[in-house]
Amino acid sequence: MLERSGHHMWSFMMKSPQAAAFDKKELVSFLNAERDWLKHPSGDDTKTLTRAHAALMIVRAMSKLETWSPRMQRFARWYERNMDEVLRELDL
Repeated sequence: MLERSGHHMWSFMMKSPQAAAFDKKELVSFLNAERDWLKHPSGDDTKTLTRAHAALMIVRAMSKLETWSPRMQRFARWYERNMDEVLRELDL
């Protein structure tokens, strides 16, 4: 497991003004729903993962790393250019 010190996407999301509108436990559950479904054999047999879900999981993981490969840097630039559209897909 990666160390969780410093700046990472999770703390940014939890401290955002939009997060204040939600119950913390419900927000954590919502943000982890796809990850938990992939990690734990419970719940529905199938789940639709959208581009937004995948992008958010990748960004969260990348935010914990100090250095990025060139491919990760390209993904970060793509995410920055498309962030508004990607986040709209989450239908918060």
